Amino acid sequence: MSRAVFMCGPAGVGKSTVARRLEREGMVRLSFDEVAWDMGLRTMPLDAETQRVIEASLQDRITALIKTGADIVLDFSF
Repeated sequence: MSRAVFMCGPAGVGKSTVARRLEREGMVRLSFDEVAWDMGLRTMPLDAETQRVIEASLQDRITALIKTGADIVLDFSF
């Protein structure tokens, strides 16, 4: 059975640091911010449509990973 850890909180509190540590321990890390940065987006907050696109993409990846039995850590800011 897959495990999922959800890291969510304000910027700068250490979510990504903990998420990267869990990644080193074998979990698959998914980061909302990294998806946005990979799309060339650097200014936050994102518009609602872009946010929906990123969230849908991550939901698809989460579903696929869980089906394979992968353990995941989700790294999100608010």
